[in-house]
Amino acid sequence: MERMKLKAELRDERGTRGAKRLRRKGVVPAVLYGEGPESMAIGVDTKDLSKVLRGKGGEHAIIDLQVEKTSEGKPLKKTVIVKEVQRDHIKDIVLHVDFAAISLTEKLATKVAVVDSGEAVGVTQGGILEHILRELNIECLPADIPERILVDVSGLMIGKSIKVGDIVSPPDVKILNDANLIVFTVSVPKVEVEKVEEVPAEEAAAAGAPAEGEEKKPEEEKEGAKGKEKEGAKGKEKEQQKEKGKEK
Repeated sequence: MERMKLKAELRDERGTRGAKRLRRKGVVPAVLYGEGPESMAIGVDTKDLSKVLRGKGGEHAIIDLQVEKTSEGKPLKKTVIVKEVQRDHIKDIVLHVDFAAISLTEKLATKVAVVDSGEAVGVTQGGILEHILRELNIECLPADIPERILVDVSGLMIGKSIKVGDIVSPPDVKILNDANLIVFTVSVPKVEVEKVEEVPAEEAAAAGAPAEGEEKKPEEEKEGAKGKEKEGAKGKEKEQQKEKGKEK
């Protein structure tokens, strides 16, 4: 991975108010860890930091940090990585950065982007390529950190996946993620369910039967019940007339 250069200065202003004053001057408050038993409060130019974070490697880049003047009055050079970045996502600005000093002769654990290469067969068949895991945890010497890890997905068919264990890591780089984690997969496209046409109520009525799923209206039920009641009443009257005729 290409190493980036960044200049920094010691900062005396601390706390929330001090940090706000620095940002108004175009300086991002930062802390350097790993330099002696104590951390070092520093500030870096906003524009210079933005170039580093948006350059090759992004937040995982190896940085040659140069502090112009320490408390002892001497310049300090350190190889560092970005440990943490605090952002204001609404204003799209960096609020604070933590740097960690590293040794070029000792392995370290970091993250690197994983990127697809080629066009999956399943995509040409109508499938959708899904990128599940976008970063891999790796361990290696600082000089061996790759800018990114390319994964050939051209042979990936619909319903198939590429897992962490399927990825061939660069030389001298160890992938730390679980081998069963899915990185890429081609999913089956969603098919719109066609609506079944319903038989119009007029046609069903013309056929002499109610349309499928259609129930009688409450008014029709009431009229039917009234008709039955009238028929029952007429029947009772006829029976009563017969009985009177017999008595006579």
